[in-house]
This record gives sequence, structure tokens and C-alpha cells, in this order.
Amino acid sequence: MLRVAHSRLWAAAVFGEPKDGTRDRRPAYPESAALVDGLRAAGVPAVISGAGPTVLALTTSGTLPSGLDLHGFTVMRLPVDPFGVTVEAS
Repeated sequence: MLRVAHSRLWAAAVFGEPKDGTRDRRPAYPESAALVDGLRAAGVPAVISGAGPTVLALTTSGTLPSGLDLHGFTVMRLPVDPFGVTVEAS
């Protein structure tokens, strides 16, 4: 049940639903909040990750929309495992 609750909060934060966890960190990280707003306005799901100021954006193309203010941010493209976790018996 805890995992379901956490996944619900994560989805709310990423997709900008009213109980967005990013809202709580906006005053502490205004640049991160502005970037999240810009990403979301361009249709890219984004959230302030962890305690901040890291911004997590999920794209399908691997590229970010043009026109974003990325000053002060380092873009890191991370691979995503399309198969998730696997367990192998030895």
C-alpha cells in the first residue's frame, strides 16, 4: 500500500496535479520552479526531484524544448531500462 501511495504522489508531482509536491519547494528553489513551469508549459512532465534543486524531466525524444532558460543547470541524459527490475536465480 505504501508503494501505491508513493507512486500516486510522484505522478501528481510530475503531471502537475493540484497536490503537486513541487509547490512546497518553490520558495526555496525559484530557478528550479521556473524551469519546471517552462517544461510543463512545453508539454514535458517535470518535477523538482528529491529535496531540490534537481529538476527531473521525462521526454520521449531525449531532447528538451528550445527556449528554456537552462542557465545554472547541467543537462544529464540518463538511460532508462525499458524492462525494469529483473531477478535471476543462481
